[in-house]
Amino acid sequence: MHEAERDNNMLSELIDDLGRLASVSIQDRYIVNGTRDTYLTADDLLEDLGSTLLFFRAEGFPQRIGELEKQMGRAAFNQLLELERVIKKESHIS
Repeated sequence: MHEAERDNNMLSELIDDLGRLASVSIQDRYIVNGTRDTYLTADDLLEDLGSTLLFFRAEGFPQRIGELEKQMGRAAFNQLLELERVIKKESHIS
């Protein structure tokens, strides 16, 4: 897999993670009404997003974060950075 393809896949994963975090139906189905076999916690959602964000911060690939900003637009990117700060603060992800 080429680097550009991998970056696009990770961007798709980031969008999916954000979608799950924001989805009321996902929260109702897997957090509020989760079963023993199918449940999530809010921490699970934050960890998934935090891990994906780490990919964009990976040492040796500083251009990824710039590419992410370019694709998202400045306002959305700034919101993502704020969310990243909250995740790090709450979950101690570095």
